[in-house]
Amino acid sequence: MAQRCVAWLCIISLLATGCGPAPQQSAIETAVAGTVAARAIETAVAGTLTARTAATVAVSRPAATAGDAPRAATATRPADRLAAAATPPPAALAEALGRCLRWDEARNYEGQTQCVCGPVVDAYYASRSNGTPTFLNLGEKGTSPNRFTVVIWGEYRANFDPPPEQAYRNKTICVTGRIRLYRGVPEIQVKSPAEIEAE
Repeated sequence: MAQRCVAWLCIISLLATGCGPAPQQSAIETAVAGTVAARAIETAVAGTLTARTAATVAVSRPAATAGDAPRAATATRPADRLAAAATPPPAALAEALGRCLRWDEARNYEGQTQCVCGPVVDAYYASRSNGTPTFLNLGEKGTSPNRFTVVIWGEYRANFDPPPEQAYRNKTICVTGRIRLYRGVPEIQVKSPAEIEAE
């Protein structure tokens, strides 16, 4: 750039003065030529400063990476995470929870057809037991006499896909059927997923 400026200065000097002012050149023409030369020098200097400033900014400012934009676009606000965590249960289950018995109330309604709701805390397939039942224990585990049990006999197991002990474990469910006591434990026997509302 410095060499370019020197070349411009030489050219401007020649234009302004030639090999010496011609005898017929007036004072006005000489002044105009001097003004043109001064402006050309200012333009060259300004161009040099602009180029240097741009280079300095480019060096001092880190380049954007390909991952910067997606991070900004997909950032999840705390409020969004809270809203997702507070997602309500399906309408059918919510309605059932409002009108059905709690799992720990069921023993008081022996012999009645009722809807009973509760969390499945224990679920297993008794493949070696007579009738190969699947047990979904609500409220408390299968060792507790205070639990409520949903029984699915082996002949109806094929109606459930995935298997019931997988589909309903750790979920809140509501079942409708006739409540009976088996060895003091209240239970309802179901035959199909249509009899179970789940979260």
